[in-house]
Amino acid sequence: MTQNLSLTAALAAFVSLACVSAQAVPVAPIGSANATAEVILVAGGCGPGRHPDRFGVCVPNAVVVAPPVVVVPAAPVVVAPAVVCGAGYRWHPRFRRCVVL
Repeated sequence: MTQNLSLTAALAAFVSLACVSAQAVPVAPIGSANATAEVILVAGGCGPGRHPDRFGVCVPNAVVVAPPVVVVPAAPVVVAPAVVCGAGYRWHPRFRRCVVL
């Protein structure tokens, strides 16, 4: 009886090793073109067009549109004429004239 059981186990092992072509997941070489065609890349497990937010919830990808840049020309700078007071005088900003020292 024990010999029958071991013979059956050996036969089952031989059949399983002999049927290599009936694999559930075929193994392809790394450089094979077929290996890359069956791989779908996804971002964080959410699928195409979606990504995980900071809490791990899948949200749709958003298109960020920057507002248009408006170039405004700078206003002209008006410089007051330089006032040169004579000797013994200085410019007084409140009176807006030359005063005696």
